Amino acid sequence: DLKRGTPHPRGRARMADPITWHVTMLGEVGPNDEGPLPWIERDYTPVSGAAEWERGRCDILIKIYDDGVLTGWLRRRADDRRDGSEETTRVWLSKPIRTLSVPSLV
Repeated sequence: DLKRGTPHPRGRARMADPITWHVTMLGEVGPNDEGPLPWIERDYTPVSGAAEWERGRCDILIKIYDDGVLTGWLRRRADDRRDGSEETTRVWLSKPIRTLSVPSLV
């Protein structure tokens, strides 16, 4: 898919090798069973391309698990917003990280 793929520094052309990429999301979920810190981090696959990334937008594909610590927290936050909560939800994203290069697909 030429609209998706690795963020290229200029975002003007397809890179020579198809590369998949991911970002790491950090959410402050509060006390949890994964460790002493109130944050959880997970890797997610962006479905937006380099041009969107350069404009400060990143759409992410997230599968919601009922028992998932971060995805459960995201779902509850979305439900709270629908119910009229004004509280801001903050998450942090890493810069894009190269996940896989498949030269045979060129």
